Order: sequence, then C-alpha cells, then structure tokens
Amino acid sequence: MKIFFTILLLLFIHLMTYSQSEKWIVYDTANSKVSHNLIKTMACENNGNLWFATGDCFMGGKLVCFDGINFKIFDTINSGIPDIFITSIAFDKQGNKWFGSRYHGMSRYDGREWINYNPKNSGIADIHVTCINFDERGNMWVGTEKGLNVCTNGKWITYNKLNSALPNNNINNITFSKDGVAWVSTDEGLVRIKDGKFNLYDSKNSKLTGNTVYSVVFDKEGKMWVAFFGGIIKVDGEKWILFDNTNTPLPQYTSYSIAIDKNNIKWIATMQGLFRFDDNKWESYTPKNSRVPDYFINQVIVDKMNYVWLATQSGLALLKNK
Repeated sequence: MKIFFTILLLLFIHLMTYSQSEKWIVYDTANSKVSHNLIKTMACENNGNLWFATGDCFMGGKLVCFDGINFKIFDTINSGIPDIFITSIAFDKQGNKWFGSRYHGMSRYDGREWINYNPKNSGIADIHVTCINFDERGNMWVGTEKGLNVCTNGKWITYNKLNSALPNNNINNITFSKDGVAWVSTDEGLVRIKDGKFNLYDSKNSKLTGNTVYSVVFDKEGKMWVAFFGGIIKVDGEKWILFDNTNTPLPQYTSYSIAIDKNNIKWIATMQGLFRFDDNKWESYTPKNSRVPDYFINQVIVDKMNYVWLATQSGLALLKNK
C-alpha cells in the first residue's frame, strides 16, 4: 500500500511540475476579440506587442495588434491598409511597422500615418510581397513573386532569374547571419548572398532532398537551421545534418516553420502539430496531448519573454515556456 501511495505522490509531483513549467493560453473568436480563427502570419515588436494577420486566402482578414491585454483591429476602413490579404510583417530600427500584402505591395505604419508602396511608386518588382526584412545597416530587403528587391539609401535594386543567380523569382524568406550574409529561401533552393556574390544550395549540391525552402534561422551557437519541403537541416560549418520522417517524428511532405528560444530549444511548426527538439529528444504537441488548438500550424515564433506563439488554423496559441 505504501508503494502505491508513493507512486501516486510521484505522479502528482510530476504533473504539478509539468503544469507549472508549461502554461497554455488560446485566443480565438469565442473568448477574445480575435477577428478570425485562422492566423496566417505574425511578428513581435521589441516592446512586446504582437502583430498578426488573420483570414484565409479567399476572403482575407484583419491586421491585429495584441499588447497582452487588448486586441486592436486594423482593416481597409479604419486604417490606411489597402489590402485585406496581409502576407508578412516586419519592423525597422526606427520603430516603423511594415506589412506586405497579396495585391497592393506593402505599407509602412509609424503609429500615426500610413504610406503604401507598390511597383508604380517604388522599386519593388511586384504587388505580391512575400517577405520583408532589414539587414544590420538598415537596408530593406523585400521578397516578391517576381524577384528580390533591395533598397539602400532610397535606391532600389531588383534581382531575378534573368540578371542574377537566383534560381527562382518566388522569394519565401530572407534571413541574415551575424556576419552580414543574406540567406534567401526560394522555391528552387537556398541562396547565399555576400558582397554581391550568389551561391546556390539545392538538391544537386547539398543535403536538401527538396528544393522548396521555407525559411532559415540561427541558433544560440550560430548554427543554421533550414526548413524545407522534406524536413529540417542543421548546418554546422561544412556539416549538413538532415532531420526528416526517416530519423525523427517529423511528418513527411509538409511546410515547416522554426523558432529557437533562449535555451536553444528548437520549436518546429508543421501541418501535423508542434515539435520540440533540444538536440537530443523530440517531443510533439497536438490537440490530443496538449492545448494546441489545431494540428495545422502556420507559424511559430518566440518573443523576448521566451514565450512561444503559434499561428494556427483555430486561433492564436501561447505557451508560457520557462
């Protein structure tokens, strides 16, 4: 009998420890002012405000700013946003908010005024902006379906298949390493850009088993993690290590999003749930074993509090990670 109660006590302590170390909150249309349960993309400002876009690819949605308490909704009626299809969110060093859209280029918001940019009044190559980022010098890099655009001191340069080594004009993501190298994810491989020189990595010359690359992130040790259609690759110097459905619990043939927290834990969003990897052990979070509201997760990010945010098909999920 003593053994039985000892086991129960240990189980209780384990469950209490687990519940205290991980706290889930889900925001949806039923319990908050989230305008739509489908969350497409999101980004967190330095002040902690979370910006995210809602709605599907047919009906569109709203732009939302969440300060941890209140949800502020922006649309084409109450703001200067010209498009209900927001594709990307970024922030520059001056605190301006930038929003890429599907049909109207991109918009800048300084907290008071909205300014819209398109191929007619700027150097962006297409009305469909897929991603926006800024390098350490403050130069703006804009991905579109018609190539990569770089703005330096007000001057624009467009790179595409015809005038550069880009293998594809559809740009999925732009990331910068600490040494100033730009890593550009495309539908036909990963491109490294340094001092105007382009190097392509694809299934022919690397461990990539599929050429559609979604994004790149860097961990706390400076190692690069590549998300592509087929799995995840860790790049450690010249060594490329593949993680896919053959050697991990990761699902096959899905889109991936990766975020890395302050403890160097990798959080991987897929169409079959969330995965946690500490470089040794894999754990999965699904609606069956956690409060993740949906298997289909569009994006995962980690904020300055080390909290993990999920953009899902069924609401915005927050994991208060320790």
